[in-house]
Amino acid sequence: MKKRIVCILGLALVLGLAGCGTKEQTTEVVQEEIADNKKEQAPEDVQEEVTDDKKEQEAASDAWYEVDQEAGILTVRLPAEKEGFIWDFTINDTALLEQVMEENNDGLFVASFRALGDGETVVSFSYAKDDALEEIRTLNVTCKDGKVAGVSNASVMPVSGQDDPEKSHSDVDGEDNDKSAQSADWYELQEDGYVLILKLEDPEDDAYEWVLQNHYETVIQVEDEKYEDGMYIISMLGALQEFGDAQIVLQYTDAWDEQVQETVVMDLFVNESGEIFVETASRT
Repeated sequence: MKKRIVCILGLALVLGLAGCGTKEQTTEVVQEEIADNKKEQAPEDVQEEVTDDKKEQEAASDAWYEVDQEAGILTVRLPAEKEGFIWDFTINDTALLEQVMEENNDGLFVASFRALGDGETVVSFSYAKDDALEEIRTLNVTCKDGKVAGVSNASVMPVSGQDDPEKSHSDVDGEDNDKSAQSADWYELQEDGYVLILKLEDPEDDAYEWVLQNHYETVIQVEDEKYEDGMYIISMLGALQEFGDAQIVLQYTDAWDEQVQETVVMDLFVNESGEIFVETASRT
């Protein structure tokens, strides 16, 4: 009996050692297969990562703005090579965004902005000499968690309807001001220049809608908005709180993906009595 027990124990020990050997061999085989797979896949993965990084760098190099995701800072770089022309900007909601840096060096305008709260706002940049407007650029800026989270709907608009650089704001109050020149087929001044009306196409069968992105509420205010016969009609008049320059930015935006099909920009002057003068108007 004792001999039989010893034999059984010996057989169990042999089988156990054999199983361990099989397990070790199996582990080695799996590790070798993983290593081989890594060797085979590594060149493609590395190449794909390099290609993606290169595409991102190329895309960034073509942009005139960038967002530092870690710091949450928006930086804009604009060419400023024309003599006498300067870049100016306006922030639609100054409670969300503020400027932290501005430089003008070697024909380049550089400005940085940081977030003050959460939400969306529009920054408009204008390149002008006196009253002659050369170009307008706009950005929709998203702020989240105290940082600039992203930028969308960037647009660059060369302006063809420039104001006369020799004509000052004091001139437009004089008798020589021609009200007939203060209109086009999509906007007009009524009530002796105290009401500005815009009429923009807005078919009912598409997903786009006109969105007022920017205006100076203390200088000019919205009196009425409506949709009528495939048209978006907005009426504005002087706010009588402040007088001076004001800019209106309207964008024809897809309600689902927020893609912008058209942008309207108007630069206005509103005098002390609330009379409105159109300096430039463009649709792009």
